[in-house]
Amino acid sequence: MPASAIVQRDGRSQVYVIDGERVRAQSVTPGQSYAELRLVEGLPVGTRVVRAPPPALIDGARVDTAARQ
Repeated sequence: MPASAIVQRDGRSQVYVIDGERVRAQSVTPGQSYAELRLVEGLPVGTRVVRAPPPALIDGARVDTAARQ
């Protein structure tokens, strides 16, 4: 996953998982880094996450996603 997706909130490493029109804060355990990518434990493969969550993003916030063609 992009290393930029992992943020520190309340002393924990978290990512924001896209769940329909909302995001859900999910704790993860960061692993080894490969350039701009980082392995994590705690998420299934293929989970959609916010690539660079802004500091003001909170659990349950509504988001718009851009569909890629």
